[in-house]
Amino acid sequence: MESTLHCYRKYGHHAAGLAMIPGLAHFRSRQYKVGVLTCTAISVLLLWVFWLAILQFGSQHSNLAAARACFLLWTLVVWEASVFHAYYSTIRQRQQDGARQSVDLAVQISASGLSQFRASARTKNLSRTGACLVASNALPVNTQVTIAFDGHPIHNARVIWSKSTGNETGTLVGVEFARPLASLSRQRAA
Repeated sequence: MESTLHCYRKYGHHAAGLAMIPGLAHFRSRQYKVGVLTCTAISVLLLWVFWLAILQFGSQHSNLAAARACFLLWTLVVWEASVFHAYYSTIRQRQQDGARQSVDLAVQISASGLSQFRASARTKNLSRTGACLVASNALPVNTQVTIAFDGHPIHNARVIWSKSTGNETGTLVGVEFARPLASLSRQRAA
C-alpha cells in the first residue's frame, strides 16, 4: 500500500490544513466524537491557561507561570495530535474508499464542453471514488464527464488518465467521481 500513498497525500494535506481550526477536519470527515473531544480538550486546557494567568497577575505569584506553561504545552500537544490524526485518518479512509473491485457493468458516458460526446463503455473495476472503464475512444485528461451505470443515476466524474489497451479492443479510461458512491452493492446488483 506504500506505493500508492503518494496518490492520497493531497487529501491528507487538505485535512491537516482544516485541522488548524481544532475539530474542523474531524467534523468534515464525519468523525464527530473525535471532533467534539478535540474541541473540548483544547477549550478546557485554554480555560485553565487563562484562569492561571488571571490568578498570576492578580496575586503576583510567580509559581503559577510554570503551571500555565504546562497547560499551554498540553494544549499544543493535543492540537498537534489532532492535526496528525486528521492527516492520517483521511489518507486511510481514502485508501479504503479507493479499494477496487472487479465489476463488469454497462456504462453510458457523456461529456459536454467544446463538443458533445456520448459513448458506451464497460467497467473493468470500480471503487467508491473512481472506476476504470474500457471505452472505444480515448478521452482527454481532466475532461468532465457524466456516467450512468446500467441506467442508474448519473454520477459526475473527471478523467484522470487514458491509455490504449494495446490490442485494438478499446481504451482504458480512469475516472474519479466528484462524490464517492454511496455503496458499491447497489452498483454491483444492477
